[in-house]
Amino acid sequence: MARGLTPLGGLLLVAAVLCGRAFLTLMIQHHEGAVAMAKQERAGGAHEPARRMAADIVSGQSAEIATMRRLLR
Repeated sequence: MARGLTPLGGLLLVAAVLCGRAFLTLMIQHHEGAVAMAKQERAGGAHEPARRMAADIVSGQSAEIATMRRLLR
């Protein structure tokens, strides 16, 4: 155990790390869903402003997915 860390403190630290990993894993799934929907909008949407926004979503959330995957390593 780390110096000065009580058993309860160690357990809380482990729980925090696991929660952080779970959060990142769920956010990746969430962003992947948004990217998939945005790609559909880009391919077949009739409203140009929505297609432009969809392109921004694909690019921005794809970058965030890459960052979150790096954090999970």
